[in-house]
Amino acid sequence: MTGIFAVTLYCIRTPARRNLPWSATDVREHYDDMFVDYAYYLRAQIDQHEFQNYARRLWLAFDENTSLPLDRANGDLPSWWTPNLERGVLYSRKDGDHFIAATHDGEFLYVQAWSQ
Repeated sequence: MTGIFAVTLYCIRTPARRNLPWSATDVREHYDDMFVDYAYYLRAQIDQHEFQNYARRLWLAFDENTSLPLDRANGDLPSWWTPNLERGVLYSRKDGDHFIAATHDGEFLYVQAWSQ
């Protein structure tokens, strides 16, 4: 069943991708399928104002827990995945066993979704 999810993810844009503003550039995505669990990474260049609107569209809330790992990966992280929580704020949402977190470092939006 996980294989079907992976194919669906690649054939249909994820909510993280669908909700990007039209002005987003340098969009990169990576998906790790770990049998039942998954990790999805997205980076895009958008401005800070667009980030606030993006977080609202994904129902993300400000998260004071800056130790929430935006680098949790059981596989290899792509070389472009370099979020800097010291330069940005964190927004996140938990839905059952599924998590999504996003930050903006002044230049790039970083989004990670994963399941446990």
